[in-house]
Amino acid sequence: MHVWLLKISEILPLSDDARMMRAGMLAKSLLARGHQVTWWTSAFDHMKKEMLYPEDTVVTPEPGFTLNILKGRGYSRNISIDRYLDHRQVAMKFRQMSRKADPPDIVVAAMPDHQLALEGVRYANEVGIPIVVDTRDQWPDTFLDVLPYKWLKVLAQFPLAGECAKLRAIMRNADAIVGINATLLDWALDYAGRYATPNDKVFYLGARRPIDFDLADFSPDFLDMLAKIKDKFVVTYVGTFGRNTDPYVIAQATELINKSENEANKFAFVIAGTGTSYEKVLHLSKGHDNIYVPGWVNEKQISALLSISSAGVIPCLEAFPNKAFTYMSGGLPILTSTNGDLTRMVNNEKMGLYFKPNDPTDLARCICKLKDDPALRDEMASNSLRIFNSSMNSDVIYGEYIDHIERIAAQHASKQESLTR
Repeated sequence: MHVWLLKISEILPLSDDARMMRAGMLAKSLLARGHQVTWWTSAFDHMKKEMLYPEDTVVTPEPGFTLNILKGRGYSRNISIDRYLDHRQVAMKFRQMSRKADPPDIVVAAMPDHQLALEGVRYANEVGIPIVVDTRDQWPDTFLDVLPYKWLKVLAQFPLAGECAKLRAIMRNADAIVGINATLLDWALDYAGRYATPNDKVFYLGARRPIDFDLADFSPDFLDMLAKIKDKFVVTYVGTFGRNTDPYVIAQATELINKSENEANKFAFVIAGTGTSYEKVLHLSKGHDNIYVPGWVNEKQISALLSISSAGVIPCLEAFPNKAFTYMSGGLPILTSTNGDLTRMVNNEKMGLYFKPNDPTDLARCICKLKDDPALRDEMASNSLRIFNSSMNSDVIYGEYIDHIERIAAQHASKQESLTR
């Protein structure tokens, strides 16, 4: 079976230590199952805000796996006209180039980006092949969430009406809708204007088990950090520094702990990643020798951090962000300010603590509670790893996801065969 994946703004498998996310893990699992994969994506690195290739490029990381890398204009800010135009340009290139390629057996299109997903739906409907829409985010509804006043939210709905219409067209013309959690699946089905069918399912993002690492792989600075923190109560954040997920609250909580705790030197805080609030976090960290801001970290470095961490922090409002799976894979208690599926799981399974959004005092309270109660921390760590092993391991999740894709493709092929008899 030949599968097309449509996803931009995600890490590409261009090196051995690239940290694979949703599309990357799905692609690798499809290849392991013996399928052929073509991934249509962007030449712009969303994380680092830099162009990977100066022009449209085709890369073959391994036999049976093709990356069709399309160059847009790029952008410097996540919320900007430039980003919208960049995604529009990539979508239009897909529209042109897809008609010149041999059609696949099925398309799996991520949403967002809604522009590329819409072109994917149009292509699949035109050619007569099934399409699965993989829903990751409540865009454009999330855009309204950042507006501070109700009247602004009402006004903003008018210019977004056209984008919402595109989203409805995506969901209503998809053969199947997949959500990374139940909240997102329900939201997508609401836009589709229908109830769930057997083709509509939840497949969590999941994570791989921590991979093996060799200290010789790491830079002197990273090794120095590991040596300094290995015997401390290590609180870790790994991810982007942005509007939806801003780790600055961790740095603020550290400041409070350093002022109030007699044994503050027994804590270490690693805030790894990059993004819009990076400089702000870095500036605050310079006044505290137990805050470490190593920048972007690769998969081996993440595995090393997980092996010596005591807790993982998720300072965001998303229902179930992907970094939760990373922490669970390392058996870490989760400190979260999310509203939705993850917080319910954390509370029900006793695998972490909730703190109020953007409240460094409450986060500091949770951190100190875990530090002062080793039995509670160990119990939560054990529960976190148990849940990962039972239902959040990407090997299990993506195996079931591929089973689902295969069933949809087989249903379509059987239907087409019956029509030609």
